[in-house]
Amino acid sequence: MCDTNNPDIQNPRAPTAEERFGDLLTISPDTLATLASEVRQKLTTDAFTTATVIERLTGSNSLIHVVEFDDKLRYIIRLPRSGRPGHFTETAKRALIARVEMMRFIRKRTMIPMPEIYDFNASVENTLEAPYVVESFIPGTSVADAWFDESGPMPLDEKRLRILDSVAEAMAQLRGFYFDKIGTVGVDDQGHRRMYPSFYAEKSEAGIQYAAYGPYESTVEFLRDRLAVTSVEGGGDNPYDTGCRIFLDMMISCLPLSTKRRTDDRETFVLAAPQFESKNIRVDEQYNVTGIIDWDGAHTMPRFLGYAVFPGWITRDLDPVAYGWPYDTREDSPEQLKRYRLLYNRKMQGLLRGVGDARFVNKTHIFEAILAAIENPAARMEIVRTLVAKAFPASLDTAARLIEDAGDGELLRRDSERLRGGFEALLSIPR
Repeated sequence: MCDTNNPDIQNPRAPTAEERFGDLLTISPDTLATLASEVRQKLTTDAFTTATVIERLTGSNSLIHVVEFDDKLRYIIRLPRSGRPGHFTETAKRALIARVEMMRFIRKRTMIPMPEIYDFNASVENTLEAPYVVESFIPGTSVADAWFDESGPMPLDEKRLRILDSVAEAMAQLRGFYFDKIGTVGVDDQGHRRMYPSFYAEKSEAGIQYAAYGPYESTVEFLRDRLAVTSVEGGGDNPYDTGCRIFLDMMISCLPLSTKRRTDDRETFVLAAPQFESKNIRVDEQYNVTGIIDWDGAHTMPRFLGYAVFPGWITRDLDPVAYGWPYDTREDSPEQLKRYRLLYNRKMQGLLRGVGDARFVNKTHIFEAILAAIENPAARMEIVRTLVAKAFPASLDTAARLIEDAGDGELLRRDSERLRGGFEALLSIPR
């Protein structure tokens, strides 16, 4: 799937690093190394003498520095894009605190390999004069590279199956947690859970700003609010945009309830990795997961969009805008992706013992596609057209006509009823 949390996707020209991070780029390596040393001295009595910034990486929403000590231990210093001088709002501060608390909540209660937070500062009153997070370095190779690496004695398909098994084993550890709202999980000073809103990075005249939404008590409330917000941001007001919104609202009304058991009548929500993509998961030489990184924007989700969803790199065929097969050699065919989903589903069914959220797994790529269409107006038309073609069923050209008819207010009643029935069938969960 595409990165639906990356606002740069909608820009015809992605902003440069200077435009994204501004004066954060001028913080000297010596100052960053001093901070790393000060943090380590508070945590350990290990003997070390020097620290050096050996690499700087620019992500969508973070400026990342790798600091290495003379004993080869490494730290990560992460500077949020929202923290550049003049742009660090109260909401951005709350988002940073919520991210740290949620990561600590998950790490303390599971064995999921993820960064350990050593220190953070949600202000500009510090050595860097900018908010920061200092966390452990995660070794290994990204799945984005390992997935297509045919070198070495192990066959590529075996590597891939090991990766999928290890990823499923990590994510299944989240099955024991559930919450009564969709939002960001925190822990107060007394160790009690608290629920923050969900925080999203959004474009504004000042650049990227964080906005808070929720917490939400139902799936429908959450998704309809996200659809309303992103539709305003997208700015489209032609029949195709309108038709897509109408059909997405119809799909939302056909989604299953987020309940642990079919007999439950009250929804509950679960934890999820917010950027469940191959670039954010690292593996060792035996293709076991060493770490899941980039938890920016993490919040609880409906059960069919939570920890048990398919990894993004085996659902790419549901996003026609991002999917480059057969022209891109670093893409798998639809048949391959379907096979990997089948195997991942089989593994997750075993881990979940076929109960609870196991019933959602086999269709999570469809649920993820709906969320991607809601969150990313730039990809919305192609995703909705694909889903309409599956539900009607019809050709892609006919699906586009149906979207246009809906946007013009000319969709025939029989077509509307047929589509609703198709969506209900497409999104239903077998008993």
